[in-house]
Amino acid sequence: MQKLMLQIQELQLSNQKLTDKNTSLQNSDKQLKRAEELMQIVEQKEKDTEMLAEYSKREKEKFQRKNEQLSKIIEREAECIAEEKNRKVRDKSEIKQRKVIKFAVAAISILMIYSMCVTVHGSATTQAYL
Repeated sequence: MQKLMLQIQELQLSNQKLTDKNTSLQNSDKQLKRAEELMQIVEQKEKDTEMLAEYSKREKEKFQRKNEQLSKIIEREAECIAEEKNRKVRDKSEIKQRKVIKFAVAAISILMIYSMCVTVHGSATTQAYL
């Protein structure tokens, strides 16, 4: 009977050890599954990071192209504005030249009329003296 009791105790102890090992294995399985889940999350994050980097690169290139286009447009506009200002300055200069010419023509006309008057008046005065 004592042998039987000893065997029961040994079996119970063995059963307890197996239960502990089983629990330990179950915990290990849970940890392994969690580790696998974390690895998948890490892999997905790496893929997302690569996609984001690629997207960022494309957006940067697109921004640079637009920036270059805008620079060209601004440059053309600046040239047009400069040409317009030069044209206006030229026009103003031409207007001033026309005014000077008109003034000179008017002055010459007045001098000619005056000289004619002097000539006519001078002739009359000369004839009166004769």
